[in-house]
Amino acid sequence: ALAGTLPSNTELRPFTVTADKMPVWSQLFSSSSPQPFFLMFADPFSAVTQAVSCIDEAWPGSVVAGGLSCPQFQTSATLALYEDGSECRVLPVGSVLGLGVRGPRVEMHTVCAQGASPVGPIFRVTSGRDNMVSALDGKSAIEVLAGVAAAAEGDERLLKLLRRGLMVGIQAHNDVHVEGDKLRTEDADSLQTGAGTGSGDPLEAGDFLIRQVLGVRGDAIFIGERVRPGMRLQFHVRDEQAAREDLQLVLSRYRLAKQFSGRFLAAPGCRLPSPFVTLQLSCND
Repeated sequence: ALAGTLPSNTELRPFTVTADKMPVWSQLFSSSSPQPFFLMFADPFSAVTQAVSCIDEAWPGSVVAGGLSCPQFQTSATLALYEDGSECRVLPVGSVLGLGVRGPRVEMHTVCAQGASPVGPIFRVTSGRDNMVSALDGKSAIEVLAGVAAAAEGDERLLKLLRRGLMVGIQAHNDVHVEGDKLRTEDADSLQTGAGTGSGDPLEAGDFLIRQVLGVRGDAIFIGERVRPGMRLQFHVRDEQAAREDLQLVLSRYRLAKQFSGRFLAAPGCRLPSPFVTLQLSCND
């Protein structure tokens, strides 16, 4: 729960998304200016991806931040909403709880620490559809994963992390062509595993979106994101130590960028303005 005083003329619009109902996004705010930002909290069985897409369509470039709950069971409700003057109500499984905020003197800035360390080389998805990864660099996904695990033999810390927190980092590109659910042969032959981005720059930690490994079936791996042939993929492990170091790094970069942006200049002898509220959402606790 958060309690406090917001700057004057700040609008707050709570909303919910359920399995059978979406908000009428165009009615959430009466006009498009100033640009709103959004906090969203969802359970992993919800339509949160679709909700974010709707927000991006209604308010292009708006900042959206939040997190996923971690229910013990698929049937466990994890979100509740309390509105002034009403009783607290538990939201059904598959829900998203959101808050739209906008005002002339309020904005939200975000940074993201991945909370994961890369394991093994960067692969190219050569066959896959929906959230199923079938082949990496022309080999079955499960064979590639077995090779990554075998290479970690002897590193007890890494093996422990692999057993308890296997994840994947993915990055999509528009420089490849797809035929059905497979990468076109000539493109697959011309791509070099571990290459950089489409611009020729090497991939770094921030270039990956970290997603859960949901399970395996046969030779395929299922992850918490839609995939398509041509995506680069690297296995990761949930790592508290790496998350802490990455958070310090991204906060330092953010502070430096804002210091030289010219938007947040302090008066002579005064400190730079500080945020009036800070939220940290962690998946390593």
